Amino acid sequence: DVRRRASERSNLAIDMTMACLPWSVVEHDRGTVAPLVEAAVAEVGSGFGVHSREIIDALARQGDRGKELAGYLKARANLGDGNLVFPAGDIDPDAMTALTASAALTVVTTPGLSVPPAGMPRSAWSREHHESVPILLGASRFAALSIWADRQPKGHFDDELGLSGGSASFGSFLTRASLDSRKFGASIWFAFQTMTALDALPNDEIDSLLGPRFVGRTSGRTADAAAARILGESSGAWRAMLPDLRDGEMVTYGWDRKVRCVQVDQAWWRPALRQALDTTASVPARRVDGLLGALR
Repeated sequence: DVRRRASERSNLAIDMTMACLPWSVVEHDRGTVAPLVEAAVAEVGSGFGVHSREIIDALARQGDRGKELAGYLKARANLGDGNLVFPAGDIDPDAMTALTASAALTVVTTPGLSVPPAGMPRSAWSREHHESVPILLGASRFAALSIWADRQPKGHFDDELGLSGGSASFGSFLTRASLDSRKFGASIWFAFQTMTALDALPNDEIDSLLGPRFVGRTSGRTADAAAARILGESSGAWRAMLPDLRDGEMVTYGWDRKVRCVQVDQAWWRPALRQALDTTASVPARRVDGLLGALR
């Protein structure tokens, strides 16, 4: 269990470091770049509170190629996303633990973030698109910390943040969250807009790690195959349901292993929630706790 936690932190460090390197460098020489980054992370270690800038220093000690990569990262550290991954100043693990443990409700927003369109090859991404990957990975990690900051019952909703960068750490987090939720009394919700991301899970883990499922309108052979794995083969009715679903309709697969079609009523909460989470400076945000009721 301890090794699995350390592996998760190492995977996240590798993912975020690779995401901060120029994509052209990673794409054309991944066979060299990835092992150097992995070796640097292994040298630094994955103890909680280890400063990420130590990874840059470790890379600089790995020959000419390592020094070149370290130079890229030092330059990136001065930009918005790089400063989040490689922040200046010291790290206070106790302050981070206190922050995630004390909040009744934590909402991670990413104002102004430019997420690449689905299906666009990375070679066509803009600078802003590449910048979104480490930011989303970091946001997902920060939100996940709140689950294990204490043993109070809680809910966690993750909207596919860790998948945007093809994160190796997300698979580890998915497994950990699903298993640990039973010990910590946590309700874990994952919203996948790209169901094919779950293809990495073995068949015997889907039923074990995933509970009730909600699947919206989808079509195409790849999506159809992914939906088959998620919803199970207990009924063929869902095959006809998915392409014809209307806005707000979902096909559900419950604890009873039955497939149903339900209508999600968004009219009462969606407009108010969007207004409350609006981080635009010109719009004063409403208090989310008043919108959702008393938070305990």
